[in-house]
Amino acid sequence: MLEAADRITRIGNKRGHEPKPHTQLAETQLNALTKAAGEQHNPLQAARDLALITLLHNTGARASEIVGLDIDHVDTGHEPTVTLTGKGNRTRHTPLWPETVEVINAYLRIRAERGIDHHALFLNPQRERLTRFGLRKIVLRLTAHARQSDPSLEGLPVTTHTFRHTTAFHFLRATGDLVGAQNWLGHKDINTTSAYVSIDPETKRRAFETFRPPDTHAPARRWREPDTMELLTALAKDA
Repeated sequence: MLEAADRITRIGNKRGHEPKPHTQLAETQLNALTKAAGEQHNPLQAARDLALITLLHNTGARASEIVGLDIDHVDTGHEPTVTLTGKGNRTRHTPLWPETVEVINAYLRIRAERGIDHHALFLNPQRERLTRFGLRKIVLRLTAHARQSDPSLEGLPVTTHTFRHTTAFHFLRATGDLVGAQNWLGHKDINTTSAYVSIDPETKRRAFETFRPPDTHAPARRWREPDTMELLTALAKDA
């Protein structure tokens, strides 16, 4: 049984699905980015960017999914959700945190106060739908500002996809639900989702220390977190 438990720490992928190292954001870094968005002098821009950052983290959505959102894709009712359209024109309904609903509503209120009438959820300064290029520029600008309060962001390649990776790691650590993460992120192939488990020592440590053989009261063994390059090298050999 212990051999079975040990195998959790050596999860491999099919050839062609070798895990790649992904940048993920720590909570302090997310807070720094959120602070950077809210501190902007232009209230409309601050509200929009705060809604963007929060929604990216909440949903783990792709850049194309975010900029393609219309206002009527967001339901802020009793059970708030957002309808995302991903690859292959596949749609999924993702629950929204109360904090996400709050910042989206605040952004839309400021838009209404300024007489901005547009069906797209996120707009650029020209009051046109935000593009993927525009979203990328926003993330780069906020990251540059956030580095002033959190030096750990220095040299970290933060992109819109960084939020997607962060959401994947956080979801799996919180739930351990691989299929749930697949649905949340809109992955067609679960092997894509399983790659996050393969390269995240924390997720495997929790699984290792929780998974016990039947009818035993032996204490769970502590799992040593391996060096990142050591782990990736081992995974490449297993693939």
